[in-house]
Amino acid sequence: MSKIGYLKPTTDGNPQELYGEIKTLQLQLQINLVPVERKTKDAAPDYTIFANGDIEIGSAWRKVKQQVGDDPLEFLSITIDDPSMPNVLNVAAFKLESGMYEITWRRRQSQQNEAQKSAA
Repeated sequence: MSKIGYLKPTTDGNPQELYGEIKTLQLQLQINLVPVERKTKDAAPDYTIFANGDIEIGSAWRKVKQQVGDDPLEFLSITIDDPSMPNVLNVAAFKLESGMYEITWRRRQSQQNEAQKSAA
C-alpha cells in the first residue's frame, strides 16, 4: 500500500469535519470531508467530499474491520471522481492514535495483473 495523503479534524467549527490532502505524481487535492447530517439509508455515505471549498468530488463511509485478537480497525472508505480524472479513485483512510487519518492506496488485484501483462 502507498501512503498518498492525510486527514485531520478541523480546529474551527464542527469537530467531525476533516480536512487534508491527497498527493500523487499527477494529482494534488486539498479536500474537506463534511459529515452528512441526515442519512436516509444505512448504506448512504457518512461524508461528502469537497475540493477547493465548494466542488463536490466524492463520498466517504465509516467502516470498522474486526480483527482477531486485536482492537477493531476504524477507517474511512473514500471514493473520489471528477470528469478530469481517467478513473475513479478509491482509497482508504486509516485512523491513527493521534486522531489523524493516513490515506492509503492499493492497486486492485485485477488491475495489477493487467498492468503486469501489458508490461511483458
